[in-house]
Amino acid sequence: MSATLTPNEEAQLLQTIEMFEVITQSQPLDYQSLEILKEAYFKLSRQDEVVNTSKRIAQAYVQLGQLSSAILEYESILQRYPDDPDVQAALAGIESKASSFAAPAGAVSDRCRRRQAGDAKDFRRWQTDFSG
Repeated sequence: MSATLTPNEEAQLLQTIEMFEVITQSQPLDYQSLEILKEAYFKLSRQDEVVNTSKRIAQAYVQLGQLSSAILEYESILQRYPDDPDVQAALAGIESKASSFAAPAGAVSDRCRRRQAGDAKDFRRWQTDFSG
């Protein structure tokens, strides 16, 4: 893509990269700035930097707890580089983290049943007190 850029456009993109690299070094969770940086690298056909920036975006999403966004970012890398070991390991880590958030189905339903039974007792007690 850089072949279609004018020297002025290329210089502007390089300046953008320089500025946003500074921003993202001091604010590594600023995924919007990372997206701008990724786009600038893309326009200059710097694919290694595009992939590395995508990984940084995904890592920011993970740290912010936005796991679905992180997964989408990692999967976009896997479309071009299906054997990337860093991405595969990161996705496995996200899967592990997500499964640790999920409670076993039986435990949830048991809690719900106990809560419903407690609510029914409270309601009957309230009815007796109110009508009595």
